[in-house]
Amino acid sequence: MKLHSRTMPCEEAQTDLHGVLLDWLERHPDLSWSEAVRCLASLIASWAVYPVCEERHPTDSDKEADEE
Repeated sequence: MKLHSRTMPCEEAQTDLHGVLLDWLERHPDLSWSEAVRCLASLIASWAVYPVCEERHPTDSDKEADEE
């Protein structure tokens, strides 16, 4: 089986991210698992706002993601 050219770079990035997240969790031992997941989910959601706006409104950057 031949791997897609993006497979290995993505796997390497995932490994790096895993290490970063473990370091982050060690710096915040007071967080419960669910609190940590909530922090990460919130960050991911905030990063997704602008790409969603661009996809939905490529010619009108002033529109919000949920606007028609």
